[in-house]
Amino acid sequence: MPRQQQLVEDRTIAELEDIAESYAEIRDRRIALNQEEADLKQQAMALMKKHKKKHYARDGIEITLEPGEETIKVKVKKAKDDEDDEAEED
Repeated sequence: MPRQQQLVEDRTIAELEDIAESYAEIRDRRIALNQEEADLKQQAMALMKKHKKKHYARDGIEITLEPGEETIKVKVKKAKDDEDDEAEED
């Protein structure tokens, strides 16, 4: 009679399953945030074009349409008072 080959299955390793689930949750949130960022970028570009602006700056907000590319740069600087408040909290 031929020997029967044993099938070896991985035993449940809870730590690996937990880390895999945590990883997948974070990955899925990141992907959703990337999509949300891309949508907001498109909206900002459309508004810049609507208002015929290549550069907009006011109250610490700066938006620049990049020449020759379909992209923008957005910078938002915190007000001095906000920075002072944060320093006091540390």
